[in-house]
Parts: sequence; C-alpha cells; structure tokens
Amino acid sequence: MRIMMIRSFEHRVSLAEIAGVVVLAMVTLWFFWHRTPVSIFAGGAFTILTVLVIDRLLHTTYAVANDTLTIKWGRFGRVKEIKLSDIDRVEKVKTLFTHYVLVEYSGRKHAAISTINEDSLIKALNSRTLNSK
Repeated sequence: MRIMMIRSFEHRVSLAEIAGVVVLAMVTLWFFWHRTPVSIFAGGAFTILTVLVIDRLLHTTYAVANDTLTIKWGRFGRVKEIKLSDIDRVEKVKTLFTHYVLVEYSGRKHAAISTINEDSLIKALNSRTLNSK
C-alpha cells in the first residue's frame, strides 16, 4: 500500500505582476471615469479581467503528489497535471527582474513555476522524479 504524500507550494507574487494589476486597475478607473456607453462596457470588461488576474495571482498553487505535479492557476483557472515520470529536467532560472523554477517535461514542453520556496520545490521534484523512474 502506497502512502499518498502531497507537498504544496504557493505562488510568489512579483513586483511586475503587482505593477500589471495596478495598470489594469487604472485603465478600469479611466474607462469608468468617462461615462459613455462604450466606456462603461469596456470598464466592466476590464473589471472582470482585473478580478481574474488578481485571483490567479493570489490562488495559484503547485502540488507535488507521489506521481504528479499539479499546477492550479487560481480558482477560475485551469489545472495542469504533469506526471513526474515525464519530467526531464528541473532547474532554477534567474533573470534581471525575477527568478523561477523551469520544469522541462515530455520532450520540449516547459512549465515556469514561481514559488516562495524554490529550493524545497526542486528538492521535492528531484527526489520524487528519481523514485518514479
């Protein structure tokens, strides 16, 4: 009998993502400021878009179970499941403005994971990937 071990990680919100939400909120406010029917409709659409972006930023989770890596993009977003046996490479990537964990799987597919505890995620993925192969 296998014991199901689930290790979950939260999304790390970067300054660029916060700036994007602020810009969306300012555009929404600008559309509502000009009270024409087209502007009100566009403001409503941008309000929905802003809520979806904020939900994705706050509620994105990554879970490593015994045989899958599950990426859930917010409450309204989709769920992606990657089998640990399909993972080819896991590496930490640093750029000028951000850093994340890059997961290469099934040949040439990639998933960028931006989590608070990157080293623990890499350790969990490497240990379980070795066990699943």
